[in-house]
Amino acid sequence: MFPYRWLQRFGLCMFVLAWMLVGPAYSADPQAKKAAYIEKAEAYSKDGKYAEAVIELKNAVQIDPDDAVTQYTLGLAYLKLGKQENFPEALKAFESSIKNDPAQTGAQLRLGELYLVGGQLGKAQERAEAVLQNDAKNVEAYLLLGQVYAGRQNLAQALETVEKARKLDPKRLQTYFALAALYTVQKDTATAEKIYQEALAIDPKSASAYAALASFYASQKQFAKAEEFSHRALDLEPNNAVLHLQLGGVYATQQKQAEAEAAFRQAVQADPQSIQPLLVLGDFYGQLQREDEAAAAYKKAMALKPEAAAPKEKLVELALRQQNFDAALTYANELSKNRDSKALGQ
Repeated sequence: MFPYRWLQRFGLCMFVLAWMLVGPAYSADPQAKKAAYIEKAEAYSKDGKYAEAVIELKNAVQIDPDDAVTQYTLGLAYLKLGKQENFPEALKAFESSIKNDPAQTGAQLRLGELYLVGGQLGKAQERAEAVLQNDAKNVEAYLLLGQVYAGRQNLAQALETVEKARKLDPKRLQTYFALAALYTVQKDTATAEKIYQEALAIDPKSASAYAALASFYASQKQFAKAEEFSHRALDLEPNNAVLHLQLGGVYATQQKQAEAEAAFRQAVQADPQSIQPLLVLGDFYGQLQREDEAAAAYKKAMALKPEAAAPKEKLVELALRQQNFDAALTYANELSKNRDSKALGQ
């Protein structure tokens, strides 16, 4: 009997030891679990894995729905997914954040920007004014308010508001871009150009400043200057796909087809994980009636992001133009499957 009792005691001790080592993983207090989810989300975000970060942050919010900071971080993660279809979830997270803590300035501003994009100018104004009540020198709030006034065609008040933002932070380039855009709308292009140049003088190594000037010159049909400043931007950021797309657009507007194609292809190479350059390249080929090449670009985009609707929509349109109704139906069915999956929450 002795060996059997010894084994019983030994087994009991091993069970207790195992529970002590493993048990806490299953019985950790909620705040510890929340902290672990947030830590994982931060790691995913650093690697650009925003879909995974969203999952971890949703888990954290489920544990503590009153945590305004985590709600705000969740909203940002939704925005970083880069899909308009995620805007409603981001908006919901920001609304929850300010409901729990109205002093969450970041959530107030991002919420206001989403309202602005959605054309809800009154709600956007409320968010900007809520921030300014607590922080009368908040530059982002003045910029948001200026955009609201511009959306209402109240350009004089928009200019006055954005000028306030510039005085508060005279080195913030985005303020100069917003101000110059308003003067462009007013057809005061001389002042607009001067302000863009002032922004460039503040930071001569800013690719954004060169790109803004390139866009301005393109809008004025000063294409030589538009090309020059696009190239200067790319000298600073040669792997920026958006800048390659901008240069391609300048060339395409001038019917410089070979140069435009080369720029669009450079954009694809610069950001091989994004479907946007492929879609632009496909559209370019479609306009030139190079339909096989257009289809190839759209199919590459579809293979890259099978869940994305845009490539399939483009392929449906292209197939219909070619009167290839079987292909159009095939891609339309794929679109329908995507929408059904989203409706089911898959």
